[in-house]
Amino acid sequence: MMVQYGIWIFDEKVGLIGRPENFPEIFLGTDKIWEIKETRMGPVWKWPVQFAELGWFTPRIADNFNKAFFFAQKYFEGFRPKDTPEKLDLDTRTLQVQTEILSDHFRGTDEELSVRK
Repeated sequence: MMVQYGIWIFDEKVGLIGRPENFPEIFLGTDKIWEIKETRMGPVWKWPVQFAELGWFTPRIADNFNKAFFFAQKYFEGFRPKDTPEKLDLDTRTLQVQTEILSDHFRGTDEELSVRK
């Protein structure tokens, strides 16, 4: 199965593939979607926050990544490590931190900064 959201493709055999313009292709294997990163606000999903710190990761690309990322997590829910914190808390915190980072890099209206609600 393959599903595409903007520059992001979910492939059940590979994971997530990103094709940012003028940058190398990004491969995020299915084992990587469960990685967690500690922040000052608490644990978050690593990749949505880490990518938000990169200049090419615009709010539009972030929105498409989030759709692909959460689709992948839902698809592979049965493989979620049992020791991960509550998913709803992680999802909410991740999107809050990601939005803060993006708003520091991309000034605009709230609508333009909306990542995913």
